[in-house]
Amino acid sequence: MTPLVISHRGAWWPDRDRENTLSALAAAFAAGQGVEVDVRQFRGDTARLVLSHDPLPEGSEWTDGDDGSLPSWDAFLDLAYQTDPSLPILINVKEPGTETRLAWDLQAWGLQTRAYLFDFELCGADPLKAKATAPEVPCLVRVSDQAGTGVAPDVVPTLPHWARGAWIDPWISCEWATAELIALWQTLGPVFIVAPDLHGRPFDFELLDRWRGADGVCTDLGSLVGPWLAGQPELFPANVWWGE
Repeated sequence: MTPLVISHRGAWWPDRDRENTLSALAAAFAAGQGVEVDVRQFRGDTARLVLSHDPLPEGSEWTDGDDGSLPSWDAFLDLAYQTDPSLPILINVKEPGTETRLAWDLQAWGLQTRAYLFDFELCGADPLKAKATAPEVPCLVRVSDQAGTGVAPDVVPTLPHWARGAWIDPWISCEWATAELIALWQTLGPVFIVAPDLHGRPFDFELLDRWRGADGVCTDLGSLVGPWLAGQPELFPANVWWGE
């Protein structure tokens, strides 16, 4: 099995200013990659959601989908709707109070067969509200060695009743994220795993080979990781390091 590249905030590398922009997300879809995006409220207004990892600073402007600092959630939905329906969309829920709207919109746009909501555990959002609103939209349980942020790596894989798969995040170390663990979780549903570059650690080719059983690998380096996963390691430069 060859996992899909899940392009973290779009295909922006190495221009970090393009993270979570519509052009970077469109580029990822065009390259045959899934995408991961962060969604939060615009100044506390649940009726207006934007793509942004960090809380919005005072004076932030509403761009309503322009390819600027705050693309709108609605503009992203329109973009995703027009792309290959086989490419996954992973929605990082950044704030409690948004989960109902996110789930409703995904189902209303007919994206429930390819979209996943995750990281409820990090922000205190309630996956039960998402499931009650749009039962067909799948949610992922977080599996991580970051204490108190989901299921611990040494716990026997069991999905909570609201989850349909797992988001595996090796926050401190990748050693525990073995092929065997991925296989166990995958008997319960889709498995997506976070690459080490998202936490400022170097890439390890053995990791990528170990993770070939996953459904997707989320990385900033999609244009580089893709060839390796596709069996073209000569296109992947040695000793890649990306982080803050």
